[in-house]
Amino acid sequence: MPIAQYNIEEVARTNSGLPIGKNFNEYLKKIKYIFTDVLSATFFSPESSTFIRNEINSDILSLPSFDTKYNELNEEDRDKVEIVIDKCRESKENFFILDESLIINRIGEDNFKKLVEGF
Repeated sequence: MPIAQYNIEEVARTNSGLPIGKNFNEYLKKIKYIFTDVLSATFFSPESSTFIRNEINSDILSLPSFDTKYNELNEEDRDKVEIVIDKCRESKENFFILDESLIINRIGEDNFKKLVEGF
């Protein structure tokens, strides 16, 4: 719904002097009414209400931005991103992502090989 609101606002803004802009301003009022109605609904569980409120108030451009960046990655880098996401979802503890090249530059390739042999 926030993405719909964003797109409706864009059409209304870019066509403000035209009939389509006026129509989209009316649609925008309806979207805002729906948001208010959904947020004030008493039949949702507290968890659902919190989820909906967070979604409505979230940064709507962050997910499309991530999706665009993800799609630009090669297959090997996509696999790395998926590993990180899976680790974030399953882990309740902190974890670290280390760049091999930075470690190799710091401790040398031979020491790095010795270090990873134990894993």
